[in-house]
Amino acid sequence: MVLGNLPKPDHPDYADAEEFLASAYNLSTKLTFSERTSGTIEPEIGREPLYPLYLAVLMKVDPVFGQFDLRCLNKERDCNQIYKSAQWSNSIFIILSGLIMFFTVRMISGNSFFPSIVSGLHIWLNYHSYKNHHYIISDPFSLLLMSAFIFSLVYAVQKDRFLFWIFPSLFLALLTLVKAVFLYFAFLLLVILLLLTVFQKNKIFFLKIFFL
Repeated sequence: MVLGNLPKPDHPDYADAEEFLASAYNLSTKLTFSERTSGTIEPEIGREPLYPLYLAVLMKVDPVFGQFDLRCLNKERDCNQIYKSAQWSNSIFIILSGLIMFFTVRMISGNSFFPSIVSGLHIWLNYHSYKNHHYIISDPFSLLLMSAFIFSLVYAVQKDRFLFWIFPSLFLALLTLVKAVFLYFAFLLLVILLLLTVFQKNKIFFLKIFFL
């Protein structure tokens, strides 16, 4: 309800959103990753690719969002009404992130309800986590993947079976394809785990690092 009643921006395709939408459109129509909005569309290095790929799939699935074309970004068309599925999916990402953090803290705290609900509300009622969700940007998507990474990491640690480490590895890899800054975090985490392996001299722990 809170997300739905927030004021909507006049141009949800502004700034970073323009780059994501251009990349998604070129992927959807030409199977080419490019942020170009005019001229010859050729493959190029641009923004992180996973969110544009998601938007490209959404353009194929949602016929309304599929009406998007590059004239929307050049302001030759008023396309605000066709972005609803992308905007609603951002809202869903935020809601799911709160739920995942609720169950993560519940797992850590031994099914204690109060800290669990506080962790969920910290996302749901945190203005900074959803203030830009009407813009077509990757922040809510990365929030969902980060929440899934934390949950899967806690689960893998608690279960103490190296096969479960596949899941935090997967989510961390996906995060680097949404926000490149997480690549530095991945390297830092790898160094920490390697140091722990050296001090613990635990072959099973080394296998966990191998999956990560």
